[in-house]
Order: sequence, then C-alpha cells, then structure tokens
Amino acid sequence: MKYVGEPDTLLVTGFSAGGFATSLLADDVISRFPSAQNVTVCVDSALILYDGWHDSAADLWQSPKEISDRLTTNNIVLDSLTALYNKRGDSVKILFDCSYRDDTLQQYQSYIDNGKMDKTKELGDEFEKTLDEMVHGLKENIPGVGIYIWSFNEDKETHNTQHTILSSNVFDKLGNEKSVCEWIYDAVNGEVNTFGL
Repeated sequence: MKYVGEPDTLLVTGFSAGGFATSLLADDVISRFPSAQNVTVCVDSALILYDGWHDSAADLWQSPKEISDRLTTNNIVLDSLTALYNKRGDSVKILFDCSYRDDTLQQYQSYIDNGKMDKTKELGDEFEKTLDEMVHGLKENIPGVGIYIWSFNEDKETHNTQHTILSSNVFDKLGNEKSVCEWIYDAVNGEVNTFGL
C-alpha cells in the first residue's frame, strides 16, 4: 500500500456497524498486508441475530461468494470470526468485547424480531442470554479467543448498558482488571486474555 508501507504488526478493529464490518472483512484486510506477521482482530459491540444474513449478503449486498458462503447461521459475527479462525488458525489473534446488556443492540434486535425499536428490562434479559450463547460459541469455535464483557452507564430501571467502548471509554477498567485499551495492547503483544465472564 502506497502510504502505509509494509507493517509487521496489524490491528483490524471496529465498533458497532464497524464491528460487523471487522468480522466480515478482516480476512480481506489481512490479505492486503502480507508482511504483517503479528495480526490481531477485535470486534467491539456487534451482535444481532437474523435468519436472513446469508440471503442478505448474497442477494441484497451482492457480496463475493467467499463472504456469503461463510454465513450459515443467524449469527453473522460468530460465523465470520469462526471462518477467519478456520482459514488462518493461530496466526490471527481474535478478540470480542461487548457490554452485557447492550442498550442499542437490543433495540435493533427488537426491530428485527418485532418490527419495533424498543429497550426494556425483558429485552435486556434476552440480550444477556444471547451474549452468553455468543461467548460459548466463540470459546467453542476459536481456541484462544479473547473476550471482554463489561458494564457502563447501566440504567437503574432496566439495567441495560452502554453501546460500544472503543469510541468512548477505552481507558476505563469498567469493573475489570484492565481497560479495553490495555486488553487489546496485551493481545497485540502476545498475551490474549478474557475478562468479565
């Protein structure tokens, strides 16, 4: 790349919509930097279940087949990160973080499920279960995955929490031993950890 050069270290990351893009396109980004031997991918706050991800990717977005073919379940991020691990193995360190009752993600999930953007304690409860399943899926499919679950700006009534951390409180510990910044820095330097489970 003309202005980037040939780095030996690469961090591919994004939050919210950028987190979904990170999971989908990390392999493509990695391919453009063949000199990078130290590669870390970090998805922040991207988790929405939808049975039509494959059809959307193939028909609506007209994605390349190598992208749409990896979407086999209702979890686009888990499918994409699993495919990344299956292709690249331990040569890529994979990280995922999310607040445990993400206020914004549950609103979009409500819209997909019921046609209405909503945020309630019950939707927060459901999101918490979905996140638990996501964490189990990541741990089962990607040995050595790093996970950071956090809580910030919790609503007193619903207990729902802030959406994304990379865009705002990246240096705060959020009830964990380390901040998200320290967690990512450690992973880039070879020490992949999990916090907040």
